[in-house]
Amino acid sequence: FTSTSQTVFLARNVNVSFGIRKTHNNLLDFSFNIEGIESQDVDAVIGGIRNERRFIILRSGELVKIANESMEELLGVIDSISGLKIGLNKISKIKALQLSQISLNIKDELGEIGEFRKLFRKIKEKKEKNPENIKAELFPYQKTGYNWLKNMYDIGLGAVLADDMGLGKTLQTITVINEVYCEKEDFLGMIVVPTSLLHNWKEEFSKFCNIKPVLIEGISKQRKEMIAGLKKGLMITTYQALRNDIEEYRDKRFDILVLDEAQNIKTSTSQIKKAVTRLNSKVNFALTGTPV
Repeated sequence: FTSTSQTVFLARNVNVSFGIRKTHNNLLDFSFNIEGIESQDVDAVIGGIRNERRFIILRSGELVKIANESMEELLGVIDSISGLKIGLNKISKIKALQLSQISLNIKDELGEIGEFRKLFRKIKEKKEKNPENIKAELFPYQKTGYNWLKNMYDIGLGAVLADDMGLGKTLQTITVINEVYCEKEDFLGMIVVPTSLLHNWKEEFSKFCNIKPVLIEGISKQRKEMIAGLKKGLMITTYQALRNDIEEYRDKRFDILVLDEAQNIKTSTSQIKKAVTRLNSKVNFALTGTPV
């Protein structure tokens, strides 16, 4: 007769909770908490969720079970926020919208915020339109790109347009800027470009629409005078000039800011990166033909 003994381990249920709320600026507070877990076990729990494991062994040897109903929702939330920590995490509006596609609870919480309630309505009601004020016939994929950028502008969010070279990123961008320019009497926009492309952009605007952009070039005194004198319209500058002139833009509020060849920001000097982040704009568009 052989006797076999078995040890039964009872797992303690732990619940992962998260929520979102509006703050006084353009960022939101995303709260993230794991019930009854010591700080040294947080990484183990998050790692377990990433591996889609409900049962996790803590450092103490205790077995816990993730009690949340949807592991898929938890995994989506955790993977969406880099550097996620227990407590409050600052996230952008775009990140909040991304989370609303993952979690119905977050979508409901955002729906209680007036700004996002309007945003959800605009997204739901968006329509495809043909640009009316451009001197070019856009290919179907360019119309799609234009409508996407215009809808992002209308709902107050930025975007990255990452088409391959030669597919018309410049034309799509000019079309959006021109439509907003025609809609808004006091429009003020800015495009930041590599030095070699400064005059190319001006020529493209002359070819496709009636906007006459101001090129911010010349010696320092000339650039400062041009920046100070432009209250509306469109200016185009280079990354290097922006770095040197950043203080002159402190009182400017742009409707659209475009970064051309935006992948260069990753390899630019820290001064250029800091200068770009100091610009004040309603919507930012980044253009690149290279993975960012």
